[in-house]
Amino acid sequence: PGVKLCALVLVASVMASGPPPSDMHAVVLPAQPSLPSARCADGSPYAFYMRSASPALFVIYLNPGGACTGPRECADREQQFVSAPTQPSMRGDDILSPDPAENPDFHNATHVLLPYCTQDMWAGQGNTTSDGFYFQGLSNLKAVWAYLNISNATVLLAGSSAGGVGALHFAALLSETGELETAHVSMRALFDSAWFVNYRNAMALQYQLADHDATTWWGLSTTGVCAVSNAHVPGLPCCIDAICILEYLEQADMFAEIGAPGLSDLFSLAALYDPYIPANYLTMMSNTSAVEYAYTNRSAPGTQVLLSNLQLSGLLQLAGAQRGQANIVTNVDEEASVHTTGTTSRIGRSDVDGYFVLVAFMEEYAGVMRASAFSHVSAKLSQFIPACIQHVWLRPDSSTMVDAEMLGLRMQTGAGLWATTAVDNVIMRDAISTWWRRGVTLVDVSSCSGAGCEPTCP
Repeated sequence: PGVKLCALVLVASVMASGPPPSDMHAVVLPAQPSLPSARCADGSPYAFYMRSASPALFVIYLNPGGACTGPRECADREQQFVSAPTQPSMRGDDILSPDPAENPDFHNATHVLLPYCTQDMWAGQGNTTSDGFYFQGLSNLKAVWAYLNISNATVLLAGSSAGGVGALHFAALLSETGELETAHVSMRALFDSAWFVNYRNAMALQYQLADHDATTWWGLSTTGVCAVSNAHVPGLPCCIDAICILEYLEQADMFAEIGAPGLSDLFSLAALYDPYIPANYLTMMSNTSAVEYAYTNRSAPGTQVLLSNLQLSGLLQLAGAQRGQANIVTNVDEEASVHTTGTTSRIGRSDVDGYFVLVAFMEEYAGVMRASAFSHVSAKLSQFIPACIQHVWLRPDSSTMVDAEMLGLRMQTGAGLWATTAVDNVIMRDAISTWWRRGVTLVDVSSCSGAGCEPTCP
């Protein structure tokens, strides 16, 4: 039997038999004797959002929001990423929308939205630092799962960015322990913008330069998938790397048949020109201007870029259009005259050089992303990867904002992108629907070349 709910507002303790209510309501997890107290990084009690509907279908979504590996970095994080949410309710969008027109496959599911307030890639198990930070991402997940007490049901476990890695890790954990089979739960997992490629060894370098070792700082498990050797990013705990988790699941043959109890298959949403890893790489190279540093040192070992492969006009059209500033370049020798709607501005040569490097890196990264995607083709993994500059496609929680701009490249942050973005005329929402309803494996990777070559890119 489930534990009684202690909520910020009244939440029904039984599943609704009619249409779901319009809003998800906040729930504060009660204390559970067998688990650590659920809390956020600042010690506030953990809360999540829930809309009760069908007891046979659950959609559980883990929010994005980065990570911190040191006291100063953690102290600088925005309050929404370290504290419990204060909103008493929210509607929910995309895969958590109750509107059948907006969300045809999952509108009548029981919706569960998990805010991310631990900054530990959803992997911490209760470590408390001397600086007063609590890292209980995985502990919070376990507490929510115990509270939901799901049985004889189908679950879509999803998440974006850090939440995508967390969803994949938790799905692997539930598969490892046999909990899904015991409860007769059929689970499928969708991870969005969590396919982080170790481009130019950036992920390994970032881990090496962290203030603290993640295993001890966050209190990661030293068994199971966390203890697996990571061939993708040597030294990085496997449980915080989506590609390593996927390889672990495949090598251990942990997948069930679709509809049977257990974890059956996965769906990865990504973008060929996701700027997250290139931005991190360039930022690590300089304490001032990462782009200028990269250009100045473009011939140094490890930072060589092939500038000759790019056309300057195409470069500035890309960088300027993404910044909302430019679309036509007329002179590149001394200064670039950039025409905008109603105004004319000028971009200095140093900025031109900086954008040159940035987009060169993005083109290189897109090639690495494409190669990584096709090297992991599997009967248990569907992929949808448009040639767009975007990090995070799903926005079920409109109150949580992640980076809208990275190194000057502006990205869309609102809900609804899954209903408009396509790969070769296949809409993202339709691809997810086909995967969900028909149980087929899809590999939809843009065949066109160049950032934003898909006309439906945000």
